[in-house]
Amino acid sequence: MSITTGDFFTQLLEGAKLQAAKIDSKNEVKVAISQSDGDDSIMAQKILDAANDPNTIGILTVDGYAGLLCDAIDTALNTTNVKSVVSFDFRGDKCAVSLF
Repeated sequence: MSITTGDFFTQLLEGAKLQAAKIDSKNEVKVAISQSDGDDSIMAQKILDAANDPNTIGILTVDGYAGLLCDAIDTALNTTNVKSVVSFDFRGDKCAVSLF
């Protein structure tokens, strides 16, 4: 996430955790939150770090600039075990081919 402060982001994070719990009756799905403090190069590295964790099955990004994140998303989808990357509030038109 680019930013994690404020009511909206608090609710978004809680919603992600609740949804993970709903799809996981054995309580095996864990939600890890990373913040990049508005720096897309840090966010891209965090995407790659998460993708290289063998326990990661999917990644959700919030905000960010496609010009800096598309390569990280493409790498995550095409070179790791990550099955999906979902992006929220992100203009990913330039890398949408990688997403679908």
